[in-house]
Amino acid sequence: MPAHVWVRLSSQEPWIHKKPELRRGVQFATDVRFCFTVYEDNEQYEDGDTLVHTFYKGAWPPCTTKWFYFWGSVSGEVCVSTSAIFKYHNDGAAPVPTPDILRTFNSLEPNVIISPISGEGNRLDMTGIISPDATGVLLQIDPSNPNTYNQWRIQKPGATGIPTVESIISGVCYCLAGVDADLKIDVYVQYPLSLQAWIMGYFNKNVVFLDATWDRVPAQTNQWVTIDFSDQAPGATAGIFLVGDTTSRGWKYGIRPHGSANDWKSYSFGCYAVVKLIDGKVDFWNEPFDPGSPITCTMVGYIKPAGGDFHTNAIDISGVGSGWRNIQISSPYDPPSLAIIEGYSTSGAPTHGAIKYRSPRSWLTTYVRHPFYFVHPDWQKKLRLGRNNTAWRFKLHGTLD
Repeated sequence: MPAHVWVRLSSQEPWIHKKPELRRGVQFATDVRFCFTVYEDNEQYEDGDTLVHTFYKGAWPPCTTKWFYFWGSVSGEVCVSTSAIFKYHNDGAAPVPTPDILRTFNSLEPNVIISPISGEGNRLDMTGIISPDATGVLLQIDPSNPNTYNQWRIQKPGATGIPTVESIISGVCYCLAGVDADLKIDVYVQYPLSLQAWIMGYFNKNVVFLDATWDRVPAQTNQWVTIDFSDQAPGATAGIFLVGDTTSRGWKYGIRPHGSANDWKSYSFGCYAVVKLIDGKVDFWNEPFDPGSPITCTMVGYIKPAGGDFHTNAIDISGVGSGWRNIQISSPYDPPSLAIIEGYSTSGAPTHGAIKYRSPRSWLTTYVRHPFYFVHPDWQKKLRLGRNNTAWRFKLHGTLD
């Protein structure tokens, strides 16, 4: 049963006493009780009730012993039962590393914030934050200066061809970026201290980030055009794309699996998208504001068949009503590690957002107006979608293992 768990630790050996018990009129002092007299409680790292419970305990000097047991709550109600009492002596040896769960995406909670301090030359080290085997990171981009436009680019060190994009005022979006062998990423921002990024999690070897990319936006405009990426992503099940307007002079874009009936296309600043590849192909809609306006369709990586399950025709999960709503998604994985959702407005520019179920970070944004969201569902395959107007729609493209 899912529960929220604490570990209670003490540096003092538990006291033991016998509690008198009446049996058939005779008192017996045989009912043993164990007592912690001085202790501390350490809460699990995960939010809400979970099946997996992670604890981080610092300040445990070598050659010291602690006693501990686990207690918890279910739906906010403290459970009567607890675990047995355990004893552990810290001999000073480095602990055996816990192997990563073999998931295509591994969520980090709580999320870590990075904020580049200069325009150029921000090489950020993810060591100690992500797994040594990670191939890339998922970032949520949030301009820390809400009063200006801001150009930015995040990429694997040494990667070529990834364009610079521009975030609109107060625009929240996502970035999927590769890391090098030293777990580093390069970050460019137009204005120092003008952007912060939440590290939402990291990808494993089922996700490949390219070292060399190039823009394949079609010359044909105002129509769906097929683009073949099979040479860059042989045998891939889905592609990772940087799409849309890279400055304030672009206009509408649309991206879908080749042959899909999905017809969503709208103006938007640059954003990252993940869609199914059909024989390595996608269909793209290019509708510039004026001739030469910069719209991009650049593949930055791809997902192997073992990494995810994707739909040719994305599934509408908009539901009814406005405000924040709990949505349970469908996925062959139990549970999925990441949901890929496309957002779109049929009229105007409503505020919108998508977050993990029970997440305290209930952000809403007006921009980007045609984004993709990347959300870690809970163990019941639940997440939360927010909008202030039912003109905003959500479609599920797929999930990762």
